[in-house]
Amino acid sequence: MSTSPNECQSRLNAHLTIKEAQAIFGLSAPVSFHFDQAQFVGVVGSNGAGKSSLLRLFCGLNHTKGEILISDVSLKYLTHLDRAQRIAYLPQSPPLSPHWTVEEVLKQGLYPHLHSSHLETVERELSELSDRLHLTPLLKREIAYISGGERQRTLIARTLAQSTPIMILDEPLSALDWHTQEIIIRELKYLCEQRQTLIIASIHELNLASLYTDELIMLRDGDVINTGPTTQMMTEEHINHTFMSQVRALEHPTDHRYQQLPWGIQR
Repeated sequence: MSTSPNECQSRLNAHLTIKEAQAIFGLSAPVSFHFDQAQFVGVVGSNGAGKSSLLRLFCGLNHTKGEILISDVSLKYLTHLDRAQRIAYLPQSPPLSPHWTVEEVLKQGLYPHLHSSHLETVERELSELSDRLHLTPLLKREIAYISGGERQRTLIARTLAQSTPIMILDEPLSALDWHTQEIIIRELKYLCEQRQTLIIASIHELNLASLYTDELIMLRDGDVINTGPTTQMMTEEHINHTFMSQVRALEHPTDHRYQQLPWGIQR
C-alpha cells in the first residue's frame, strides 16, 4: 500500500514506479516501469510513436487507470506544491507570454523553493546555470525577441531550477545547434551522476542518446517494444526495428558506443 505525503516528506528521492498504467491517448496498452535510482533514461521512436504520450503518463497528465508512485507516494495524494518539489516536466511547447523576460521565466522554476530554507542556494545555482547556458546576457530580453534556440535553453534552465529528484523532458534538444545540444545533454548527465537525479527524456538525436543515456525505452506505433541498457539497445537490429528503416552502426573512437549513420546512397 502506498504511503501519504506526510509520511514521506523527508524522503525526496529518485524513485518512480508505474503500475499497469493506462494512458488516455497515444499508447495502446498499459505500461509498467520501476526506476529506483538516479539514471538517464532516453525515450526514442519515430514521430507519432507515443513518446510524448508516455512522458505525460509518467507525470500523471495522461493517466486513466493503474498507479503512479513517487517514493511509494501515489500521485493522487500530492498537492501541486508536493508535485513541484518531486517531479519537473518540460513539454514540447509550454505556454509562454511573449512579454515575459528571460529572467521572469527562469524564476518561475524557483516556485517549489520560495518558502524553503535553501532558496538562496537554489537562486545561486540558477545564476550559475544561466552562465553555463549563456543566458545571462539575455535576462532582460522578452521571450518574443529571442531565437527559438535561446527560448529552448531558457525553458530547460527553468525546469532544472526546480531541483527535483525526477525530471521528465520532452525533446529538450529540439531547436538547438549541435554544439548546444551536447552542452545541454552533458548538463543532464551531470545532474544524474552528481545530484542523484532521475532524468527521462525523449531524444531524436540517437548518437547523443547512445553516448550519454544509461537506459533506453523504444516505442513504435504506440507500443513499448524494447527497454534495456543503452549499450544493448543501440544496435542496428533494434534501431531498424524501432524506426522501420536501415542504418549503419559504427563504434565511437573514444567511448566505444555505437553511433548510427544513414544507410546512404547505394552505388
